[in-house]
Amino acid sequence: MKIALAIAALLAFTFPNTAPAQDLPDGPGKNIVVKACTACHGSEQFSSKQNTKDDWKAVVDTMIGYGAEIGKEDSGVIVEYLTKHFGKESKIASVRGARAKR
Repeated sequence: MKIALAIAALLAFTFPNTAPAQDLPDGPGKNIVVKACTACHGSEQFSSKQNTKDDWKAVVDTMIGYGAEIGKEDSGVIVEYLTKHFGKESKIASVRGARAKR
């Protein structure tokens, strides 16, 4: 029984419960974000952040440097989507911040 619990705990930490891409906010660019960003990692990698537009651009540029196949036009759309929904001033960020203060 202890072995089963240890394995379950290990799996929980190894494969954390991730936010499905379909749970991302709707809006222009969502489909591009899902295709480009969740091809390599879960949406929790970016949906839990609160970055400025410049920060998101740097993140997208870094991902392109790592080999993400994102064209120049799509990179702008991705930056706009992430800034709108996961930026410092976004509604989602405000709600998340209020929850954290509780």
